[in-house]
Amino acid sequence: MRLDSSFLEEGSLMRTVKSLDGKANVLGWFDWVVDGVAIHSWAQWDGAQWLPGDTNDLFPEGYSGSKQINQVVDYNGQRFVGGNFQAWNVPNDLAVLNGDTWEEVGPGIQGDAWVNDLEVYDGKLWVTGEFFSGAGNPSTGLMTWDGTQWADPFPQIEHVPAGKELLVADGKLYFVGPFAAQGLSGQYRIGVFDGEELCVIGGHLIQASSIAASADTLYGFVYPEGWPMQQVAMWPLDAPEDTCYSIVQSTPEVHVLSDVFTLFPNPATETITVRTHVQTRIDRVGIVDACGRTVLSASFRPYSHETTITIADLPPGCYQAVLLDGYGRRIAVSTFVKME
Repeated sequence: MRLDSSFLEEGSLMRTVKSLDGKANVLGWFDWVVDGVAIHSWAQWDGAQWLPGDTNDLFPEGYSGSKQINQVVDYNGQRFVGGNFQAWNVPNDLAVLNGDTWEEVGPGIQGDAWVNDLEVYDGKLWVTGEFFSGAGNPSTGLMTWDGTQWADPFPQIEHVPAGKELLVADGKLYFVGPFAAQGLSGQYRIGVFDGEELCVIGGHLIQASSIAASADTLYGFVYPEGWPMQQVAMWPLDAPEDTCYSIVQSTPEVHVLSDVFTLFPNPATETITVRTHVQTRIDRVGIVDACGRTVLSASFRPYSHETTITIADLPPGCYQAVLLDGYGRRIAVSTFVKME
């Protein structure tokens, strides 16, 4: 099959091709007009024609900033896109589709960021790219989002300065550095996580920029340090790793005390009001269903200690209201009941 791309303009960048929604999706940095339809940085091929991958105006009319989309994934029933985009009223390099509106993920990624790749693994959304702990993020180059907060998944490593790519293969998560590893000299490029252990593979002299996998082999677009040409290398998926670290998976401790915040009415039918009683600056409150999915989110106005959330469209059941600070950390949790 040949995809008609005769309308491509010079300077267009094709970054990623993936299957999604039963269609071929092309992601990158481009502005196409196909049969009078504008397509910005995300195109879908349905077998007969090109269609916009985004119909919810991530880049509204008149937007003149960078609009590169590098990856799109579905996590917890929501769609996430990452790349390089930032401007007034546009999320910072990572966006989640809430209904028909693109929004920041939690408090957003801080600083002048750039998202290179997204992957879903171990019940979390994994994000890698050019972002830094010094800007207010929990880590540099690699973070996880669990639906309510951002976290540093691997304190044992430090990306220097950016993460490049993520891949799930053989039931494990692989990531491409460069990164420094605790107790090891030099910089490494490839790491793997199986849900319990983080391991470093490939040696610190191998510089990898991209990876792929078959049923039993990892392939890397690599170049040994000092070599003028890049090459493709193979690594058996069952080969021993260089160094491994045990990773303790834990749930951050949160408060459920009435002196942190008040939620009323409970049970509720139309709206709930959240009123905080602490000096800690609260950024927003997320409403989480019984499956752990964030189904609603509301921000606190500056210097405000109260916000009201409309819950009329939620199905009846038990929910949690989760208070988050400006870094996406959970401050407190309370349970309420949505009635008919």
